[in-house]
Amino acid sequence: MHSPHSDKKYFLLNLSISKLQNFKQNVKLSKIKILANFIKYKQKSTFIT
Repeated sequence: MHSPHSDKKYFLLNLSISKLQNFKQNVKLSKIKILANFIKYKQKSTFIT
């Protein structure tokens, strides 16, 4: 038998884990975007010179 209290604990734990995973994914995506913009910028600057 487990109490509703432990259910809530597990729910909150799962919620925080999924939030963390989403956060990690967003960070990864923004890093990729920054890198892509940097590469574009580098290419533009090399064409100018």
